[in-house]
Amino acid sequence: MDEEAVGAYDEALVRDGHCWEAYLGRGEALLEVCCSLTKGEVPVILGARAVGDFERVFHWLVARMGRSFGFVCDRASCYLAIMRGVKIS
Repeated sequence: MDEEAVGAYDEALVRDGHCWEAYLGRGEALLEVCCSLTKGEVPVILGARAVGDFERVFHWLVARMGRSFGFVCDRASCYLAIMRGVKIS
């Protein structure tokens, strides 16, 4: 299911590469897939893609929407806590 969601967000980003909601959704879906996989190179690659998407959202929200830095950091800290559960060697 999450793999299908990643594909749907990929398609949405092809149509509108400035849609921060699509980056956030794809990052969340990638993180779900990453956490569901076992050891190997694939979880690391997916985790890196998720972090990249979250980073884009972070910069976009702070720079363009005037969102408070605290809002973005709260969201980011949740994702970092989840990512710490994924062993990257």
